[in-house]
Amino acid sequence: VAARPAQKELVATIGREARAVALGGLTTAEVAMWVGGEPAAAPGAAGAVHELTGGNPLCGGEILQLWALRGAASGPLPDGVRMAIREHVRHLPAPTQALLERAAIVGREFSLAVAAAAAELDLAAAELQLAEGVRGGVLQEVGAGRYRFQHVLMSEALADELAPAARAT
Repeated sequence: VAARPAQKELVATIGREARAVALGGLTTAEVAMWVGGEPAAAPGAAGAVHELTGGNPLCGGEILQLWALRGAASGPLPDGVRMAIREHVRHLPAPTQALLERAAIVGREFSLAVAAAAAELDLAAAELQLAEGVRGGVLQEVGAGRYRFQHVLMSEALADELAPAARAT
């Protein structure tokens, strides 16, 4: 961008004047309207897609394509979903990423104590890293000392990042 003054100015203008808009996932009803138009969608697919993806349209689209190709609602995550999740988590500090990968082995929802033990951190250090995950939109705090990944696919993709030997510890 530095070599092109017009682009540099455009980027600077966007940085000054752009407004961030927080987008949430689709509701179950919105997913049902969307999935209803998909020829490969089986009855009940909308609920399953919403549960897996938290209403994330990118992940939902990838899952529907996968199901259409396989003819079944199972199998490994699509590469597009895995890459999108990895990119979403990549901006977080490395210690937070490591903790999230360990916590993901437990499943979608977990306690502070379990995450700390899995990552071999004391509770205070784990709590700081989990707070980064909440701020980064990867986790939700669902109660005192309890956390949940935004959607099932997120925990699945992060758990898959760990080598089998690391998952066993």
